[in-house]
Amino acid sequence: MAQPISVVIISLNAAATIQKTIRSAQLLTGDVVVVDSGSTDGTLELVRGAGGRLVEMGWQGYGTNKNRGNSEARHDWILSLDSDEELSPELVTAINQLDLSNSNTVYRLKRLNYLNGQPVFYGEWSNDWTTRLFNRNAVRWDETPVHENLLLPPGVVVQKVKGWLHHYTAPNIEVYQQKLDKYADLAALKYRESGKHAAAYKMYLSPVFAFVKHYLVRGGWRDKKAGWQIAIAHAGYTFRKYKQLRLLEQGKGLQAAKP
Repeated sequence: MAQPISVVIISLNAAATIQKTIRSAQLLTGDVVVVDSGSTDGTLELVRGAGGRLVEMGWQGYGTNKNRGNSEARHDWILSLDSDEELSPELVTAINQLDLSNSNTVYRLKRLNYLNGQPVFYGEWSNDWTTRLFNRNAVRWDETPVHENLLLPPGVVVQKVKGWLHHYTAPNIEVYQQKLDKYADLAALKYRESGKHAAAYKMYLSPVFAFVKHYLVRGGWRDKKAGWQIAIAHAGYTFRKYKQLRLLEQGKGLQAAKP
């Protein structure tokens, strides 16, 4: 790796995982930028204690906060991480061996997702490739409220990197469901802005299709209890997304999630 890398992490109340994320990032670089959007659980102190460079800003969306972190980085090559992710030793080695001389190349990493501390290999979480290593002079994040993507201009080459990016998704299914509720609300707002409509058949049939896809087609049943829980959760996410969109179309506000 001839070109130096900066690691950019976004965080909010990530005390349980942030130091693990930073320490794995420090195997690649001394420049670890953490963009925090108002943590109250001790995350800020843990970031400083682990040697991260802290940037505090209000929450403006995933893409916007990530782009701010990219602008604060010391190097042009950016590895973007979430605060609940950890680089495996194999992935660190593979990244260190990359030729980063071409700024028009971006790199995809494969995530291994965990529920309740156990790895999940099938269903919704299988084949989870995510583009995370790139040159900030060539690409940037879009600024959609959820499911942000890198804006890739014509001519950009996409390559895969060997090794796991461990993703400690949720300590239990209840926490994961809370995450999905938030994502569903953001997705409904995005759909509304783009002119999509919540047809009744979508609200009731799409959750069924989501369950069948994740549990049967993608083999979620092979992960036993976790696979069943994740498939049910994603069916619920799909229903909530269209239900919230229907409320927005009716001129009503989003329905609050259950505590």
